[in-house]
Amino acid sequence: MKKGQGADNLVLSSVGFKLTGACEYHCPFCCEPDRSQKVYPVVNFTKISEMLWRHGTKRLCFTGGDPLLYKELYEVLSYTTRLGFKNVLLTANGRLLKKNIKAVGGNVDAVRFSVHGIREKHDKVVDCVGSFEEMESAIAILRDLRVSIYAATVVTNESVDDLCEILKWCAAEQISHLFLFELMKSGAGKEYVDNKGTVDDDALRSLLERLRQSDDAAKVEIIHYDYKSKGDCVLIYGNGAICIDPYPGSENFQLYVGNIFDEGLEKIIERISADPENVNGYVEHHKKYSL
Repeated sequence: MKKGQGADNLVLSSVGFKLTGACEYHCPFCCEPDRSQKVYPVVNFTKISEMLWRHGTKRLCFTGGDPLLYKELYEVLSYTTRLGFKNVLLTANGRLLKKNIKAVGGNVDAVRFSVHGIREKHDKVVDCVGSFEEMESAIAILRDLRVSIYAATVVTNESVDDLCEILKWCAAEQISHLFLFELMKSGAGKEYVDNKGTVDDDALRSLLERLRQSDDAAKVEIIHYDYKSKGDCVLIYGNGAICIDPYPGSENFQLYVGNIFDEGLEKIIERISADPENVNGYVEHHKKYSL
C-alpha cells in the first residue's frame, strides 16, 4: 500500500495500539485504569493501521497491560510489518516474550522492557519470583535477533536509589535507551502517589545530572518524562477510540478525542491540532525517539 501525502506529518507520526489491559504482573503503581477492558479482534487493528499508513504514521507502539497476552499478536505484528511500519513492543514479561518469539522475531524493530530494580528487587515490585532472570534470558535472544532493546523505569521514592545500578545493568546488557518515567496518577498509581508521594523535583534533577555524567551514560541514552505536561502519546483502542495520554486534568489521566471508525482520521487530527499544548507536548515527546 502506497504511503499517503501525510508522510512527513509530525501529528500521529507515532501511535500506540492498546491491545489489552491484562497483565500477569502486579506493580503497585501501575497506571493501567482498566485491566478487564474489552479485547477487540485483529481485523479492527488492521483497518486502523491501514488508515494510519495512508496518513503517514511511521511507528506503532504495541502496549497494554501486556501486549504479549493479546492472542492475535502475531497476526497484527506481521500485518503492520508488511505495510512497512516500525513496530515497538512494550512489555515487562520475559517468559511471555520467549513463548511468543515467533510473533516478535522479524516483526518488531524494538522491545522496551519495564525494569523496576535489579534481580530480587524487580521481582518484588512486579510480584513474580524469577521475572528478572526471565527478562535477561529474553534480552539475550533479542540481541541474537538484532532487535533493539530499551528499558523503562518508573521513578519512585523506592526506586530512586537504584537508578545508578539500573543504568549500569543497561550498559552491560547492551540496552541503547533507558526511559525514566515519573509516576502517573491513574490506575493503581493514584493511590500509590497519595500514600507514598513522589520524588522531589530538585533531588531528581540532581540525580539525572549525575547519571548523565557517568561513564555508563556514554553507552545508554537516558530519556526522562515528567508526565506533568499534556499530549505525550496518542493511544488507539480496538474499538477505534483515540485518547491523548497523559492528560493530567482528567480523572483517568486521558483525554478522549474521537473515534477513528465513526469520524475518520482527518477530523480527529484537526481536533488534536487545535490544542497547541497537546501538539507541542506530543511532538517534543516523539523527537526523543528515532523513527
